[in-house]
Amino acid sequence: MLTIRLPEDLEARLNNLAQETKRPKSFYIREAIERSLGDLEDVYLAKAALERFKASGEKAIPLERATGAPPWPGGLNSYPKWLKYLKNSGPPPRSGS
Repeated sequence: MLTIRLPEDLEARLNNLAQETKRPKSFYIREAIERSLGDLEDVYLAKAALERFKASGEKAIPLERATGAPPWPGGLNSYPKWLKYLKNSGPPPRSGS
């Protein structure tokens, strides 16, 4: 069971939708949560992980060093070529391994 407070305008829209479609308000609330929860998790859990990383004092490792993948020559404009490289061959072996 969950109780929420909605702004009046949002509650009016929800009431109207429920009345017009003959479905309960809980149907639409559940659907809205199901459609957006994954995105909310991505954003807020990533922010929390970033804050934990910053608080840890650890230093970031460049992508090239962490994965052994080549840098993106040409910046983000070359991303499709870089992605194709990863799909076709995977990252090269790390030197010194």
